[in-house]
Amino acid sequence: MRMNIYIVIGILIIAIGTFIMYVGSGKSSDKSQKEILEKFEETQHKIDALKSSPNTNSKEIAKIEDEFNEWANDFIKTKDLKKLDLEKKGLDVKSNRIVLSSKWKPQLDSFFSSLKSMIDVYRV
Repeated sequence: MRMNIYIVIGILIIAIGTFIMYVGSGKSSDKSQKEILEKFEETQHKIDALKSSPNTNSKEIAKIEDEFNEWANDFIKTKDLKKLDLEKKGLDVKSNRIVLSSKWKPQLDSFFSSLKSMIDVYRV
């Protein structure tokens, strides 16, 4: 009966961890979308202001568009770097799990084999 409790607790911990990862990735995506929309609106307002002024110069509009394109290219590059950094952190977490598992596995195996031996003694 006790082993069932440990299994249920393990499954709950996995579910909680999965939920946290899902929520975290969603927040990161929302932040990126918000940043893109803000920059796009800012650029659009600048272009609209230039077009509405009587001294509109196409070079100024082209300059603003070039600045936006440069920002967009930098954003894409940094987004890829952020993804790689996130994947690296995930691998580091997995590596730490492996190290901890290998460290505690012998003790847990010993404990559970002793426990199994005790249960076997009482069954006889």
